[in-house]
Amino acid sequence: MYGVIFLIVLGFVWIIFASVQDLKNKEVANWLNFSLIIFALGFRFFYSLFYRGGFSFFYQGLIGLGIFFVLGNLLYYGRMFAGGDAKLMIAMGAVLPFSESFLII
Repeated sequence: MYGVIFLIVLGFVWIIFASVQDLKNKEVANWLNFSLIIFALGFRFFYSLFYRGGFSFFYQGLIGLGIFFVLGNLLYYGRMFAGGDAKLMIAMGAVLPFSESFLII
C-alpha cells in the first residue's frame, strides 16, 4: 500500500516538473521522462525484493510500461501527441498501479 502511494506522489511530482518545463520551453526534456521510468521501475524492483508478495509488484510496472508504450506510440504516430508528451505517458505507465494481484481486475 505504501509503495503505491509513494509511486503516485512520485508521478505527480514529475508531472508538475514536466508541466512547468513544457510551459517555459514548449518541450519536455528526455532526461525527465527517462528518469521517471528508472526511478519507478527501480523502486518497484527493490520493493518487490523485500515484499512478501513476490515480484508481482514489479511485473505490474513492466506490464503498465508496455501497455502505455503501445498507447503512447499510437497517439504519437497518429499526430495527437508530441514526443515528450508520449514519453511522459509511457513513464506514467510504470507508475500507475493496476491491482494488488493479477487475479483482481
